[in-house]
Amino acid sequence: LYAHVSDKDEMVELLLDRVMGEVRLPETIDPANWQEQLKQIMRDSREVFHRHRDIARAGRGNIPTGENALPLA
Repeated sequence: LYAHVSDKDEMVELLLDRVMGEVRLPETIDPANWQEQLKQIMRDSREVFHRHRDIARAGRGNIPTGENALPLA
């Protein structure tokens, strides 16, 4: 396993980023409907983290910076 990642921290970071990639984001932001879009992103986020219950602990104390996490920031 560690032939692909340098250590456990990197593995956890990559795993968290992969899970965050499951959150659906709108293709375009509608200025007239931004509040509902934001609410839907939060509902989708909750659903994803509910499916991967233990991954929330991985994000504690870390600022996710992966390619899937940044659009959610």
